[in-house]
Amino acid sequence: MYYDVVDTSNGKLTLRDRENPNQPGVTVDPAKARIEGVFVERQIELRDGEKVMFRQNDKERGITNGDLGTVHISRDGKAWAETKGGIVELNDKPQVMDYAYARTVHSSQGATVERAIVVGEANRVATAEAAYVACSREKRGLEIITENSEKLSQVWSRFSERQAALDAQQKAQRAELDVPRSLAEIRAARQDAEKKLEQPEKQRAEQKPERQDVQRQRQDEQEIER
Repeated sequence: MYYDVVDTSNGKLTLRDRENPNQPGVTVDPAKARIEGVFVERQIELRDGEKVMFRQNDKERGITNGDLGTVHISRDGKAWAETKGGIVELNDKPQVMDYAYARTVHSSQGATVERAIVVGEANRVATAEAAYVACSREKRGLEIITENSEKLSQVWSRFSERQAALDAQQKAQRAELDVPRSLAEIRAARQDAEKKLEQPEKQRAEQKPERQDVQRQRQDEQEIER
């Protein structure tokens, strides 16, 4: 359900049901209420071939937050977006979406584009992983825009060195644990485990005749006493 905020006095939100605007408003405390998302309604101009991103899950239409779509507009004015999940009609109701020409590094993971322009702010903390994701999405061209290229290079290099040290430490720990890595090592480890499992069974099998001999000896002794 969607609500419009009609009043924000006294630290409370007065909400009006968009589908039933004649109903009395509902007042809630934003610190206690469970609000899934807050959006600002605005109109955007769409043209055929426009790239958009959906910003909210919609199970009924098969939309996941972050899905990308290409807009198509027919001659009679009908608009729809082609996504990886299918066709999404855009004329039926307001859409929770925006232009997809600029994206965060997090939302760009797994994406591939022809060309990319990365905005790298030298004063903001960014990990080496984030830098790698940002600079490895394009196929043909990459441009990095920053206010201080030397400082940005130092920041990214520092995090890269730290990540390399962590990788080396984890590799050394794996070596100490003697974890099998190749298929041959895995097979050898499996054979050793099977042998260890077979040993108790053999021991139990060897102990059974001894127990039977002991029982027979006791029976013979009892018969002699009688």
